[in-house]
Formats: sequence, structure tokens, C-alpha cells
Amino acid sequence: MDERRAYPRARGPFDGTRLAALDMDVRIYDLSAGGCFVESIVEVKVGETVQLRIDVPGTEPIQVAGTVVPSTRTLGYAVQFSAYEGDARDRLRQAVTRLTFSRRWT
Repeated sequence: MDERRAYPRARGPFDGTRLAALDMDVRIYDLSAGGCFVESIVEVKVGETVQLRIDVPGTEPIQVAGTVVPSTRTLGYAVQFSAYEGDARDRLRQAVTRLTFSRRWT
């Protein structure tokens, strides 16, 4: 794991939806309790707020809001989470831990 990471990450991909006036299906990578990378052909600007619903195996879909942050990757954008619906943060932490641990032993 990269020492700069504040949270463990599950590589993905995970299915997701960017929630907006017109919802759009997206693919989610590098998912953690603090953020993710969203693969998308739609351009967004750093600082823009986005809402996502992420389908994580073993739990109900998780809904979060976050801010687009700088990324070196192309064809998508990085999001730092800032708000979670209900117990989504705890469920997300548990799911990432479970997925990261199970991947090490498979």
C-alpha cells in the first residue's frame, strides 16, 4: 500500500451512478472511505461537487457527496468524499476492509 494513503483502498472496478439532473452510469476505482476515482468521459472541474451512488458488494448501495480534486489520471476524475448518507461511511469502511482482506487471500 502507498504510504501516502490515509485510508485502505479497494481497487475495483465498482458500478456506480453520478447523481445529477441526468443520472449517469460510471465505473469506480480505488475506493476508500475518503474518496475514489471515477472513470467517466464527462469533463468536470476541480472543486466541483458531485454526488455518487456506489454499488459495493455485500452492502446496500452507498450514497456520498464529494469534491473533485486534482488527479494525474485521464478519462475521469478523483473525488474526495465530504458527506455520507446515513451510515454510509461505516458501511463503506467495513466493505473496503472486507474486500481488501479477501483479495489478499484469494
